[in-house]
Amino acid sequence: MNPPATPLELATARRMSAEVLALVEAARSREESIERVAAGGFPAQALELMAFSLTDADLFDWLVECLKTAEPDFSAPEKAAFGTVAAWVARPSDSSRRAAEISAEEAGLHTAAGCAAMAVFMSSGSIAPADLEPVPPPQGVAAQLASVSLTLAAVRRPEAAASEFDGFIRRGQERLRNPTRGRRF
Repeated sequence: MNPPATPLELATARRMSAEVLALVEAARSREESIERVAAGGFPAQALELMAFSLTDADLFDWLVECLKTAEPDFSAPEKAAFGTVAAWVARPSDSSRRAAEISAEEAGLHTAAGCAAMAVFMSSGSIAPADLEPVPPPQGVAAQLASVSLTLAAVRRPEAAASEFDGFIRRGQERLRNPTRGRRF
């Protein structure tokens, strides 16, 4: 996944609101765009901008790092889904990617861990059954699912949502400043 050339192109392509577009347009960098959008009261859109701005390796490292804060609240199927995500990030393979699809379905796409596991499945390879002709995943769907996963994790406890969003964005900014080198999925 290659990030769009500019945050404004991304925000426009993602059909973000006029308010978000104005915040992005006023920024001088990708980091500043994300900061302005978050500070402007659009933390979910800031997570989306972040997800589409990171390399694949950094996207999934960031996702696992952030979801660790939510893991204690996960149900058994969600813990299993998160486990498949962490396992795939640690040692990516087609079999672990396909295991993530199964765990995503079991946890449900209404959960942070389920969306994260589906993001793994949609990150590479074929989304068709293994015995059929390969079908690549739609471009950008893994980043979209990752941002939804983090949004769901942030709002799991409404009273802590603002600080969760802030923490996730702060961790993502660190990834933008210090990207992972050499590892690709």
